[in-house]
Amino acid sequence: MARFFVKLHRKSERERQVSPDRPQKYLSKLLYSLSQGPLTSSKRDEIERYAATWWDKNGIFVDNEVIVHGDATPTNFFFQHHEVIGIDVEKVKRADRCWDLGFIAADLKHHFMWRTGDGWAAEPYIGHFLWEYAVNCGDEQFFYAITRRIPLYMSLGLLRIARNTWLDEPYRKNLLREAKRCLKYGL
Repeated sequence: MARFFVKLHRKSERERQVSPDRPQKYLSKLLYSLSQGPLTSSKRDEIERYAATWWDKNGIFVDNEVIVHGDATPTNFFFQHHEVIGIDVEKVKRADRCWDLGFIAADLKHHFMWRTGDGWAAEPYIGHFLWEYAVNCGDEQFFYAITRRIPLYMSLGLLRIARNTWLDEPYRKNLLREAKRCLKYGL
């Protein structure tokens, strides 16, 4: 899967710098939706406060825009004979490559949290995925550049998952707490 994203991102990269505008707008949309459910106004304020440090951080968004899948979850990909086929592509857009990478990482974290109760158990898999992405880009130093932004996009991914009303409310609140931790401790 890492090689799939390397190909998609490398072939579509253009000389336009990534902006915090798209993730900032998406966060607002997620928080509005979640405030209709498990997100209290005080928790929303906390998340917005921690997110603000990301928008103001100089140098964090130094990268070029690429085409991203936009809904990168493991269920939106088929694996056949060492090939990866992406489906459900109506959210394709130009954005930060970490949009896809962070959403996959968030999904891995969610599945470990949900199935085993231990979100930390996902960390080796997340790290391996990001390392493979960076190495296949041909630059090990790129690993450090992308992992600086991954907590922001993981937070967005976890908040997106928390909108699912078929998940029980205590678990959805746990996803909210984890999203807040990503924002708070990620920088």
